[in-house]
Amino acid sequence: MTLRIDLTDRHHTHTEDEREHVKEKVSKLTHFFDQLQHIEIILDKEHDQHVVEVLVTASKHLHFVGHATND
Repeated sequence: MTLRIDLTDRHHTHTEDEREHVKEKVSKLTHFFDQLQHIEIILDKEHDQHVVEVLVTASKHLHFVGHATND
């Protein structure tokens, strides 16, 4: 099964370079857990903060969620 990576922009349009950089970084998660099925990335900008949320679905109905906020 192939890993599906979806990326969504919210409240701000990110450049293609930024989007590719994020996809490249999250694709490295397969080094730690080889049963990943789907990764959903949500890029947002609230006020002056950049917000990233990563939702990961793996086999056997496992779900992982990560959040990060930075200037």
